[in-house]
Amino acid sequence: QYTRLMGAEIVMIVDPIESRLKVAQKYGATEIFAGMASDAYGFVEENTDGNLADVVFDATGHFSVFPIALKLTRRFGNLILIGDSPHPSKQTLTADVLTRQITVRGTHNELMPPHIENWSVTRQMNLFYTYINRRQMDVENLITETYSPVEAPDGTAALPKTKFSVIISTSTVGFPLESNICRATILLILAIYFLLEIFSINWSYR
Repeated sequence: QYTRLMGAEIVMIVDPIESRLKVAQKYGATEIFAGMASDAYGFVEENTDGNLADVVFDATGHFSVFPIALKLTRRFGNLILIGDSPHPSKQTLTADVLTRQITVRGTHNELMPPHIENWSVTRQMNLFYTYINRRQMDVENLITETYSPVEAPDGTAALPKTKFSVIISTSTVGFPLESNICRATILLILAIYFLLEIFSINWSYR
């Protein structure tokens, strides 16, 4: 949804799980591919007139996906790592970084580079809520369970017995440590950071 709001012409999603693809398509993906990233080169090439993707987001964190993602990135493009790899020492660069001059970017938590450090956590959250109030961003169907701050610890404890749930709190003061809201906030911060970073660079799909 963020990439769509920021004006991306083509938003491609690669995922082997059909249910995820349906959600992605509903919330802004223009093209979807049901399968592994290793099989998606033709799909990306076809939807970019052979130029490949301006920006590739690797959300898996798996070391085997990293070199594949480089192959899907266009010349002078950007590969964004938003998945925290449990085995970073196993991630390997390919010749694509040099021969096609690809930029690899990564981040963790809310650390901002100097040229956009004025985008504080509060400002990012306010932007997110602004989009929701304008109905430019839909999150209703992404929420499977809701709990009050008092109920959150018990609700979170029950999560292993149920499907994954995102917990939203009715409080704006603070959240129980056991709540998953902190994780959701971090993911939101990362998404906004990358979009600010990418669209501050003067590039366009051709």
